[in-house]
Amino acid sequence: MSPYAAMQLELAQATGSGFLDAATGLHARRHEDLFLDDCHLTQRGHSVLAQDVATTLRELGWIGP
Repeated sequence: MSPYAAMQLELAQATGSGFLDAATGLHARRHEDLFLDDCHLTQRGHSVLAQDVATTLRELGWIGP
């Protein structure tokens, strides 16, 4: 997924968009039972992803605290 994430980041920077590398962030926490298999999230995985999205949107200033 790294080449794909790099392309997405480059596109986001070129267009002034935000970017969250969700796959890397979730796989870094793999020991936390976030995945059912290689790519499908558990309920906890979806919750963690939602938290990561909210954090990214706050950091970008797109939503309030």
